[in-house]
Amino acid sequence: MEQFYHESFRTTKQFPMQLRLHQGVINYAVLEHWHRSMEIDYLIDCEVQLMVSGKKTLVQSEEIILINSGDIHALWPERKIGRTQDELFGASIFISYEFLKEICPQFDEVCFVLEGNEEKKEELKHVFDEMIGIYRKEQEEFIYLKMMGLLYRMLYLLFTYFKQLLSIGTMSAAYDQHSVYLSGYSLCFSLPFFGSITNSV
Repeated sequence: MEQFYHESFRTTKQFPMQLRLHQGVINYAVLEHWHRSMEIDYLIDCEVQLMVSGKKTLVQSEEIILINSGDIHALWPERKIGRTQDELFGASIFISYEFLKEICPQFDEVCFVLEGNEEKKEELKHVFDEMIGIYRKEQEEFIYLKMMGLLYRMLYLLFTYFKQLLSIGTMSAAYDQHSVYLSGYSLCFSLPFFGSITNSV
């Protein structure tokens, strides 16, 4: 079985997610890797060549990408000339696998596909925009409670409108990948989604 890099994230039970803002000049790509956290990317002002499980697609600006837990993926963003260092072009959320399993014990048997239902995709974008606004402007002690409220709203939309059952073959492949992770043979690392500046919580 071919092995790929495993990316790990530090989260807490109190705040089981990371939010990363992507700003400035884009100067690198993200090579094939995987992680147990679910990843959601919002391309605010950026076009991306995305590869998930060997399939390449072009994702336009103002779209949302969802990477399911365990999916091997890579990203090649466009390099926009004239972008300022403070200009925001994207944001990413990484949601803890353990948290997702806790709220949905059958999480390993499902995936999320952001196709159709454009109205609900727009709602997801609005939740993302609210998260970004809070993260950039507010510094209250209990700000994580606001963020958690938005996270639950986002997960409600995903589980209600975009959830699909995995096939037996897909679940078997995911099990093999996670077995590599648990055996300790995969290489762990942490990298930014893309861009020259990343912020994380």
